[in-house]
Amino acid sequence: MTQVAASDVLSFRALSDVQLSTDGNYLSYVEADPFRLKGENRERSTVWVHDFAKNMTYCASQGLAGGGHLRFSPDGSKLGFIGNAEQASKPQLYMLDLTSARLLQVTNSDGEIEQFEWTSSGSSLILLMSEKAGAPEDPEEFEADTNYSSLYSLELQSGSLDRISSGYQVWEFAVSPDSSSVIALASDEPYEWSWHVAKLVLIDMQKKSSKTVLDPRPRQIGSLKWTEDGKNVYFISSIVSDRGLIGGDLYSFSPFSGNEPLNITNNELGTVHYFDWTDDGRLLTLSVNMAKAQLSLLSPSTGVKAVTLGSYDFWIDPVFQPMFSLSRSGNAIAVVREDPGSQQEIWIGQISAGSISWCQHTHLNHEQAEKLKGECSLVEWKSFDGTMMQGFLYYNPGDDRKKPLIVNIHGGPSMSYGFRFNQQIRYFLSRGFSVFLPNPRGSTGRGPAFSELNRGNIDGDDFKDILAGIEYLTGKGLADPSNLFVMGGSYGGYLVAWAVTHSDIFNAAVMNYGISNLMSCHGTEWNIYWDEFLFDINPYREPEKYHRKSPIDYVNNAKTPTLVLHGKEDPCVPVGQGREFFRALKELGVETRLFVYPREKHGWTEKEHIIDALQRQAEWFGAHLKS
Repeated sequence: MTQVAASDVLSFRALSDVQLSTDGNYLSYVEADPFRLKGENRERSTVWVHDFAKNMTYCASQGLAGGGHLRFSPDGSKLGFIGNAEQASKPQLYMLDLTSARLLQVTNSDGEIEQFEWTSSGSSLILLMSEKAGAPEDPEEFEADTNYSSLYSLELQSGSLDRISSGYQVWEFAVSPDSSSVIALASDEPYEWSWHVAKLVLIDMQKKSSKTVLDPRPRQIGSLKWTEDGKNVYFISSIVSDRGLIGGDLYSFSPFSGNEPLNITNNELGTVHYFDWTDDGRLLTLSVNMAKAQLSLLSPSTGVKAVTLGSYDFWIDPVFQPMFSLSRSGNAIAVVREDPGSQQEIWIGQISAGSISWCQHTHLNHEQAEKLKGECSLVEWKSFDGTMMQGFLYYNPGDDRKKPLIVNIHGGPSMSYGFRFNQQIRYFLSRGFSVFLPNPRGSTGRGPAFSELNRGNIDGDDFKDILAGIEYLTGKGLADPSNLFVMGGSYGGYLVAWAVTHSDIFNAAVMNYGISNLMSCHGTEWNIYWDEFLFDINPYREPEKYHRKSPIDYVNNAKTPTLVLHGKEDPCVPVGQGREFFRALKELGVETRLFVYPREKHGWTEKEHIIDALQRQAEWFGAHLKS
């Protein structure tokens, strides 16, 4: 197989935020570079609109540096989105008139607009906007920030902006059908960790008063939506590791009655990621169930069980929270979809007679998919305690020999591998490796019961699941037991550190922005509650348990050559975690190198850094191959 250049894996077009107008006349989406350039704040992107009646696609962002968070007006005549005039500018709200194709800038704010929703009349918008940050104090007081993200009402005709919430942080919101109320996910403080302890708040739009109606701890909440009668709110909830990783069970809740939320799906659909109302009052849900994308219809009002419209061997993007856009009048949905043989494209589905018929809308990435060949198989194995596990094995087509195996562990852990293209994996395939992507306990895709198996688990059972998967592959002759490698990022990087301190089966390891010391990470990261809720351990009241979960406490066992890569400005897993592990390995005489990428946070986003990291990882593994 011809070797793939690292730059080839970045030659595709990234598609996101696909939206159908309610009347089904228009489709809009964002096309972007899968990287940002050095010196720029974000990737370059373009907003596109497709007019179905004219069968015409045109640029909606008209010279802007980028745009996203697309939302059609209730009558389908306008498209609003958050855009940037230039790389350094604050995002502003823009409005495209779909009849005239005229684009107007609606706001000129010093704050940063994060989200907006149309009211039912279409004459006003509700904005979620962070306040303008002032000059930093000298000295700066840590965690003394009062720059909240607050809600504002914007009247489109007059341009008047009226503040709705004050004195607390709003993370997400939904406007009731009659626009009299807003349900919001809110916290007392504006820090990233505050999201994990956020509560549901009901806001009266007239009185501008608010009251807390639900505290979900230790679980988190996302994807708020009202029922059409405005009596109940639906949301997705589970214990999750990061803001934006929304997946769990679907709940119904009345913010007016004070009753407990009702679990609608109760682990039956796998992990529910998204939902919306159809024109006949039913719920269309998108879940991942045993690795397959599943679309189902529910009738909560009648108590009718879910009807599966389709269960598919493909992935619906984005990775953090798969979602769709629904045109209720035409029962059509739009998704960004990929599978192991096809890169991201937009597909339109028509719902009819209990099934969905699909039609591909864009053809932007066909050539890139042809260039990056590879095969993928779903594999299943039994773990140490008898629990059935799943994962994916990527390999070169037509090559049935035992190959060197890279085990790539996902982050979160509230994430999962699915039927995806995974373009970076093709880089390793072209260098003679097979790649194993396991979904150990704690992963999403099998319902909250499976993802919460990590809760309170101190003994590393998720890594034992992975070891059992490796044993299965080598036992089946699908991998060379003398050439095993491991890599992972974030929580996957933590499991790499755990792997090299609890086993010696790997020739070499790559720890990408991973955790080595849970205690010091807890004290310095921006997301302090993920580990406490996930592991069910208080670090300061039960420090001995934190030590039992920290790879650094077992580092004297390490023998595996380990490459450490980290972002210099990582707020989620501070760079000190990589330095600690590197220092310990070096002083103990274990082969190691540490590279710190400037201007990077949690993962690589600059084009040259992505390429450099890929090359270094492949070279590290290649240098430790046994003939």
